[in-house]
Amino acid sequence: MRRTEVLQEIRMMRFYEAYHGWSRGHLTQDEAGILPGMSGRNFRRDVGRYHENGEAGLLDKRLSQASHRCAPLDEVLQLTDMYSERYHGWNVKHFYSFNSSQE
Repeated sequence: MRRTEVLQEIRMMRFYEAYHGWSRGHLTQDEAGILPGMSGRNFRRDVGRYHENGEAGLLDKRLSQASHRCAPLDEVLQLTDMYSERYHGWNVKHFYSFNSSQE
């Protein structure tokens, strides 16, 4: 499990703990927001998302999306094959500058 996924799970567990304390009346919304490390306003936003979408509303959607800067897989495979077979012994900096000038 990656670090970001672990941190997301920890954040959700802290939210559940704060949510149950708030829903039972033991905590105010501001106090419940302090437990997961957020403000009372962010806690209220998360409560709204939790009521609307359940557990899926608390997930960070950025983690499931691919980066818009990511290179296509076939291009990456082509470059790594070319670097390992044809330009063996070159360092990456020289290979990159040579390959960039060829395109």
